Amino acid sequence: MKHTTLEDLAGQFDAFFIDQFGLLMDASRPYPFAIDAIKRLSEYNKPIVLLSNSGKRAIENGN
Repeated sequence: MKHTTLEDLAGQFDAFFIDQFGLLMDASRPYPFAIDAIKRLSEYNKPIVLLSNSGKRAIENGN
């Protein structure tokens, strides 16, 4: 089985829709890899849309 990297994915898509909770952070803080992954993904100059169904205010979601 081949390990898929962020670079593999970036070359395959025109934009990225990323669910905030469960992928980038748990209920209280970002996962250790999340901030670096978003920074690296942004280097591809493709739109990144963060999705959330949280009912909390932006500040409580880390925005």
